[in-house]
Amino acid sequence: MQSLNTALSGLISSQYAIDQTANNISNANTPGFHRREVQMVSRRETSVNGLLRVGGSTVDIITRARNLAVESSLTSATGDLASIENRLVYENRLEFFFSNRPGSLYERFNSLFGELGKLSTDPQQSAQRNVVLQTGEQLAGQFKQLGDQLLDLKQQAQNELKQQVGDLNTMLNDLANLQLEIKDRISKQPPNDLLEQRDQMINRIAEIIDVSRNEFVQDGLGLSLAGGSLSLGAVAPKIEIQYNQDGSVQLQIGSQGRPLTPRGGRLAALLETHNTFIPEYENRMRALAGDVIRNFNQTHAQGIGAAGPFNLLNGSNFVKDVSVPLAEAGLPFDFSAGDLYVTVTGPGGERRVSKLSLDPATQSLNDVGAAFSGIPNLQGIVDSQTGQLRILADPGYRFDFTGRLETVPDLTGFTGTATPRISGDYTGKNNDQLRVVVNGSGTVGLTAGLTADVFDGGGNLLKTVSIGSGYEAGKAIEVYQGVKVSFAAGAVANGDEFNTFLVANSDQGKFLSALGLNGFFQGSDPLSIAVDPELKSNPSRISLGKTGEFGDTSVIKKMLALREQPLADGGLTFEGYHAETTALSGSRVRTSGFLQSQLKDLKTDYEQQREGFSGIDINEEMVKLSKFQRAYEATVRVLTAMDQMMQELMSSLR
Repeated sequence: MQSLNTALSGLISSQYAIDQTANNISNANTPGFHRREVQMVSRRETSVNGLLRVGGSTVDIITRARNLAVESSLTSATGDLASIENRLVYENRLEFFFSNRPGSLYERFNSLFGELGKLSTDPQQSAQRNVVLQTGEQLAGQFKQLGDQLLDLKQQAQNELKQQVGDLNTMLNDLANLQLEIKDRISKQPPNDLLEQRDQMINRIAEIIDVSRNEFVQDGLGLSLAGGSLSLGAVAPKIEIQYNQDGSVQLQIGSQGRPLTPRGGRLAALLETHNTFIPEYENRMRALAGDVIRNFNQTHAQGIGAAGPFNLLNGSNFVKDVSVPLAEAGLPFDFSAGDLYVTVTGPGGERRVSKLSLDPATQSLNDVGAAFSGIPNLQGIVDSQTGQLRILADPGYRFDFTGRLETVPDLTGFTGTATPRISGDYTGKNNDQLRVVVNGSGTVGLTAGLTADVFDGGGNLLKTVSIGSGYEAGKAIEVYQGVKVSFAAGAVANGDEFNTFLVANSDQGKFLSALGLNGFFQGSDPLSIAVDPELKSNPSRISLGKTGEFGDTSVIKKMLALREQPLADGGLTFEGYHAETTALSGSRVRTSGFLQSQLKDLKTDYEQQREGFSGIDINEEMVKLSKFQRAYEATVRVLTAMDQMMQELMSSLR
């Protein structure tokens, strides 16, 4: 009987080994399957009544051929590859948005300058003015399209983030349930099939978030998620999305749990895309659109078109509170303290220039409106409901911000009858003031030795001109950088004087573009930019120059010069800034593409290493099968021999 038990143990062990070998062969092409290895041991030998009883063999354990270091490296590479592939999808989209294709922002910007250049050669061509406005609308439309595309892409990333978090929570719940099954079975039989499922599930989780495992802990699994340990328990913890006030999102465990900062998997790529990459491009477009609007409007505001000066202007930008200092009132563009020069033209064509000293730190919109109302023949009207400024001229009067020389200066200090007049165009680079003082009393053009001294704003004597004997009354004399002075026939008195402003920049603090007065565009960012509706309804208001005279295209030339003017943040032109943005997006695509290729190769290498260690070699399995089969057959022969012996023994006993 002892021999029978020994033979039966060998038969059972061989049968079990054959079954496992068959299982290996049938799963030779199953992805992720680990080869099963049968560990046989000899049963304990015993001694009964001095007789040795051999134990035979038994199957100790069925193990999976598995290299934990390779498995962990493969899991890590799987997460890194999933992360870079997800990021590359969004980077490719961003690169397309900013590529220099037909209809791109770059092409629309160049088209606007091209059409402005054509208008400068024929400023009276009304059809060309319409074309300029159309190309301006196309540029604004492209800014809006880019802004909308970035918003849509950000929303897409957020939606995908929600989906991935939902999938992750489902997988963690499934993993927790699977771990309970493993714990329940591990004391009864090897749960190799469940362990196989667990490995595959962890690799799927790694595609979503970086995960690592420690199998040398109680219950056989310690899980680390995004660098922090995670206890599964009977119910897996829930990963939630936290929405921040700045528009960013973050992950955390539970509603009040610790934050998660993924370093791998799709979630890491999505968070980086949503919180960093897309906002960076949004900021770039916001800065670019803001500079285009600001620079075009500031230049355009200081000119006039074929329609001439204005009798009414409405500010397109508004404040939140008309009574607080403008620096705190929420204007889309800041302006600094400085002088604003306002030119008012009367019914007879006479011009007077007034200076307003504006300071956003101390003055509210109400204060600014009152300052405009202090200029003769102008009203500054503040709408407290909309927070906007309106400037209205009295009937017969018009105004502008060109800073042209006034024709009739301030004659408060002039008592004579020989009315002085100013003409010409000031060519200086800086704002100044001219003061003319008469030396001597007498009749202009007749009295010998009658002169006038010309001083600049600093009191420096610039020139002394003769207006006495030999001077032709009414003749203009150039006194300083294109400025001419004339005296009508009549008398002057010693010490008679007058002052006039010399304006190179009529808006030192950029007040006009901050309030949106006489701008080319309205809005402040990519989503709100548009050509000013008043220009579209009256194209003759496109600023051409400062005089309104035929052929004066000085303002258009300044707008054309904006093409080479550095933007506010970094010394780059529009084209340079756009080229930098395009290069940035292209560089990221190339870098991510290279990393993707490297990670694919790395993952393939780890898969091959795993296959080499854990995979099925059919030839090797056939050799094992043959060995176990021979052992089985030999054991059967032993049983047959024992059966014959028993029959012979029974026969002899009869």
